[in-house]
Amino acid sequence: MKAATAGVAAMLAVLQLGCAGQAPNSGSAALASPSPPYRLVRFASPPPKSERVSLVRVLANPEAMDGAPVTVGGFMHLEFEGDQLCLHRDDVEQMLLMNCVWLSLPRRNEGLVLNDRYVAVEGTVNARSRGHFGMFQATIDEVTAIGALSRADMEDWMKREADQLRRQHP
Repeated sequence: MKAATAGVAAMLAVLQLGCAGQAPNSGSAALASPSPPYRLVRFASPPPKSERVSLVRVLANPEAMDGAPVTVGGFMHLEFEGDQLCLHRDDVEQMLLMNCVWLSLPRRNEGLVLNDRYVAVEGTVNARSRGHFGMFQATIDEVTAIGALSRADMEDWMKREADQLRRQHP
């Protein structure tokens, strides 16, 4: 569990530092991974203040998150007219689009290296845009970075988000 926490912390630190879409140096044990070779794809400078939130929070009330710079985690699937970030891989496989947001990537081909993986996406919530033919709950616009996460990292992230919400709303 501590390794997963360290992995998420290291991932978020890298997102905030603004690496330029290249593999981390080999001295970084928390981010090193043989597959895929890239753990982070950086499209632009990070927003000044990005809140780390659960995708559940964005899906539950996108209007409340509208315009907010966020870092959200989920399963990313990129395909023609179907770039999406979902809660789980099963949501993609079963086309449960109620559990997904549309991703508006500035340079889609660069993101393909992390396709069909659990990732953290840094961008801005747009509740007014619902993606291709309005099929999604919201859009993550102005994506500045995508970073690979393991399933253990994602589960830890979602648990910490739930704990934080319980503390804020007892």
